[in-house]
Amino acid sequence: MQSYVACFLSIFSDALDQAANFRLQFQLRFLGNVHTVVQQNFS
Repeated sequence: MQSYVACFLSIFSDALDQAANFRLQFQLRFLGNVHTVVQQNFS
């Protein structure tokens, strides 16, 4: 029973890590796009 819970927790934490990485990449890409648009409009 304990090994089952530990396995589930490790899979769950891996999924959280991947979701956090994906969100971070998305935010960085979004900020990069905003920065590019601002530069183009105000240069």
